[in-house]
Amino acid sequence: YGQTVAGTFAADCQIVNFTFTGGIGDVVSAMYAGPTSTRRLRMFDPAGAEIGVTGQGFTVGIFDEVLLSNGTYRISAEALNDSAVGAFGISLTELDDALPIAFNTPVNAAITQQAEVDLYSFNATAGSFVTVDYATPTTVSGHPDYFARLDLLRPDNTVANSNAFCGNFRLDNIAVNQTGIWTVRVRAHENWSQCGYGFIPALLTGAYTLTVCTSDSPPTPMTYGQTVAGTFAADCQIVN
Repeated sequence: YGQTVAGTFAADCQIVNFTFTGGIGDVVSAMYAGPTSTRRLRMFDPAGAEIGVTGQGFTVGIFDEVLLSNGTYRISAEALNDSAVGAFGISLTELDDALPIAFNTPVNAAITQQAEVDLYSFNATAGSFVTVDYATPTTVSGHPDYFARLDLLRPDNTVANSNAFCGNFRLDNIAVNQTGIWTVRVRAHENWSQCGYGFIPALLTGAYTLTVCTSDSPPTPMTYGQTVAGTFAADCQIVN
């Protein structure tokens, strides 16, 4: 888990296989990304039964698959018929591998490999609201460095919100309806090649800054006639 592996299609009928060891209860995701399109990505359990499948595309994934047995699982990537062949990347992640982050604290990171997925976690209380802010620098060529999709997952691994954009954006004022560990997933925008900058494989990697802000920060007491100084540590922060 947590690994991104490079692969190559040498022919448009080729199937490339990958294996991993999984355990009961693991919540796993596999993502395909590349300048080379795939017909589909499939995941099989140790008995050989298909447990997940995608459609075709340059960027596709099987997300949040709960494994029901221990053993060796297989992921297969199939080349797209009558399409150009070449390189691609496959990533495998497990939700428990998320990096804990603090509220109102920007995290600078980068996607360095095609299909890489970054996971972050934070503890939130039901009844509050959170905003997840994503920013990516502009390159010397004039385009955003990395086009991302953000997924916000609840403690029970269901998706609370998901959005993708060709530049900076945020998941704004999302209601927290479960207390516990929430997860943010940063992955490639599946329609990155349609963002208006052309088919540039370099758009599959790049730098970004992620910040999670909450509405329930501890309030500062004040009285009538008083002026109190405050500070914003992040551009999505709410100060009470």
